Amino acid sequence: MLTRFEVTGFKNFKSKIVLDFTDVRDYQFGADCIKDQLLNKIIFYGKNAVGKSNLGLALFDVTTHLTEKNVTPGLYDYYLNADEKTDYAEFRYDFRLTRQR
Repeated sequence: MLTRFEVTGFKNFKSKIVLDFTDVRDYQFGADCIKDQLLNKIIFYGKNAVGKSNLGLALFDVTTHLTEKNVTPGLYDYYLNADEKTDYAEFRYDFRLTRQR
């Protein structure tokens, strides 16, 4: 299971964006959003053109690179942040591995 995600330099994310799915401390109001001490239901909302779709693309980047399933190849054409001085984007995925029963 994905426990933490970080991205920098991808599309409109010049600064580091961090999603920590283990940070459940303020979700007492929505216990149904937590499973196995991880946030498993999250909603992103905001104004148009702030990066909601790009965040989804960044999360699915691992699937694009580790499998042959790229359902939206054209959306990755412009990969790097235009203001970034580096020639690469950085992704970090932390997983909790569990044994199948």
